[in-house]
Formats: sequence, structure tokens, C-alpha cells
Amino acid sequence: MPVIPRLKGKYKSPERFNLSTEYYNNKRWKELRHSYIMRHPLCERCMQFGKVTAAEHVHHIKPFLRGRSQAERIRLLTDPNNLMSLCQTCHIIIHKELEEGV
Repeated sequence: MPVIPRLKGKYKSPERFNLSTEYYNNKRWKELRHSYIMRHPLCERCMQFGKVTAAEHVHHIKPFLRGRSQAERIRLLTDPNNLMSLCQTCHIIIHKELEEGV
């Protein structure tokens, strides 16, 4: 697994994009994502509002690049308790909120 430097500055950065792309193309992530979405096929955010929507994305609740140490970043990357299944709309909303600091 690659060394993941701590995120500096804005949430979206070229550094974040490169590291995220490297991780999300990793076989370990693809297997974890597949097993998670098979167990949680519906959007967990929509369900909180009483809606039933198919999940398309598996989202890290706490962004892994915000981990304070390499060990914490690895834990955030792979911890099923740090994941949630989301539909496209909810995924966009959550990332917009993260960027705005909501």
C-alpha cells in the first residue's frame, strides 16, 4: 500500500486526486467496495429520509486523507465502519458539504 501524505489546504487538490485515484484503482479497494455494496445495496442517506434508492457509490465517511498518521489513514481507508453506500445524488451532496465545510 502506498504512503499517503496528510492532506493540506482545500479538500480538493491535485495531491488528493492522485492519491485517491491510486487507491481507488487498487484491487484491495475494489474487493472491499464490492463486498460492502453487496451487503448495503441501498443508499444509506436516502434511507434516513424514508426513501429507497439503489446505491451506486461507496463513500468514506471520514476522508482518509484527513488521518493524522499513516496508520490512521490506512485504517480509515479500509474500515467498513467508515463506509456508507450512496446514490449519485447523495454522494454529490455530501462532497459539496465537505468542500463547503458544512
